[in-house]
Amino acid sequence: MQAVLGLFMAILGGLFQAAPPGEAQEILAQLSKIRLDKSHIHYIRDITIRRDVLTVALSRGVIAFLEPVNGKVTGAVFIGSGEIVAIPPDPIEKEQVYKFTGTPVLNETFETAILRFTDNTYEEISKEIADHAAEDVTANDAA
Repeated sequence: MQAVLGLFMAILGGLFQAAPPGEAQEILAQLSKIRLDKSHIHYIRDITIRRDVLTVALSRGVIAFLEPVNGKVTGAVFIGSGEIVAIPPDPIEKEQVYKFTGTPVLNETFETAILRFTDNTYEEISKEIADHAAEDVTANDAA
């Protein structure tokens, strides 16, 4: 829950950073009504997102991007098969991961994910979809 709250705060910080006060209220209103963009739903395979010590692999599935907020896509919903791996960089963090997961390295598979971002993740995923991820993927493959 704390991680989700932290991610949400990072998203709001990134969106409000350059916004004047009146515009900030409009952005907040857009965020409260955000939904999937029906024109940006893709069958995908083999997309990897790397951030610091965290790797998220979207093996096969369907990704639907959220509608833009203030001209920026801030998230996506993924349904399919994926894996998240995080290797903590120091002993204290490894100990904390072990305390909650029973192993010093986080390595979990998942079938659904809600991704939120304020960086260039949307552009990275879109480029991979254009380059290769959508090749030969059918609805049956994505399931």
